[in-house]
Amino acid sequence: METWFLILISISITYLLKLIIFNLFYPPIKQSLNLPPGPICFPILGNLLLFRKSFNDLYPVIQSLHAKFGPIITFHFGSRPAIFIADRFLAHQALVKDGASFADRPLTFDGSNQNHITTAFYGTKWRLLRRNLTAEILQSSRVKTYSHARKWALERFLNCLKIRSKSGPVRVLEHFQFSMFSLLVLMCFGNKYDDDKIKEIEDVVERLLSNFSRVMTHDVDFNGYMVPRNGIVYIMNGAMGLDPNVWENPMEFKPERFLSDEKAFDISGNKEIKMMPFGAGRRICPGHVLAMLHLEYFVANLVWNFEWKAVDGEEDDMEPKQEFVMTMKNPLRVNLLARF
Repeated sequence: METWFLILISISITYLLKLIIFNLFYPPIKQSLNLPPGPICFPILGNLLLFRKSFNDLYPVIQSLHAKFGPIITFHFGSRPAIFIADRFLAHQALVKDGASFADRPLTFDGSNQNHITTAFYGTKWRLLRRNLTAEILQSSRVKTYSHARKWALERFLNCLKIRSKSGPVRVLEHFQFSMFSLLVLMCFGNKYDDDKIKEIEDVVERLLSNFSRVMTHDVDFNGYMVPRNGIVYIMNGAMGLDPNVWENPMEFKPERFLSDEKAFDISGNKEIKMMPFGAGRRICPGHVLAMLHLEYFVANLVWNFEWKAVDGEEDDMEPKQEFVMTMKNPLRVNLLARF
């Protein structure tokens, strides 16, 4: 009994200290502001009671609230309001037209002192970090020098699939993600780490990426509502990528939808937003061109090196899962037959 009491007291003190520290940096926002609609907010807890099992329920909870309240809603994490936007036109207005107002990042408590390009406050330091990244790694002349790294990562990936395919169906996605990450680590640090070290780095990066959000630099009148200074803003990429008003039968696998004779698809979101694999606006991923290069390179070689056959009795499961981006909850498995 004493042990449980001590645990309970420790948790309560930890939560209280976190709340105090957070409020020192982000003073409570006045409830009288004309915030976007949302569920009833309870003192201290906010809307946290809507999580019946765990915080993994966030995406379905927010989805249901959007269906009830509309494309822009307010959800309170404790006493802090967060604004969720699930409409492509509103997202374009926020990220592109009003980009400067929505370009900041919230304060982190991981000791990084906002020195990473992903978490840095919008301003001089962020511009310097982005300029350095572009000049040293992402510039076209620099990308050409990494051809040996791409070849090494591809050979490693293909050999892994050939070995795994001998034991039965393969879940290609996890090996693909691992190989792409190994390539990026080699490009950034110049070292070929073993699998355990790569996995360790990947876990750290995933924790950092899970904290992506935007924070307001000042009060903004947005779509008839007040988005307050220091308010956290989330753009629901997954909801826009599954919008039936934009995509015919969005849950069907139809790659030909991107191969029409119409004008080229604007993946940057500068003109309009239909989906946001790399974000949009001022903080769009600076490596999106490199990412597309790697994607085409790896996919073309996968098609060239293997015959792909569906696993008997297994149907496509398109149920989504929210991670850094929207992914399949149960990635596809496939039977691979090496051509060479």
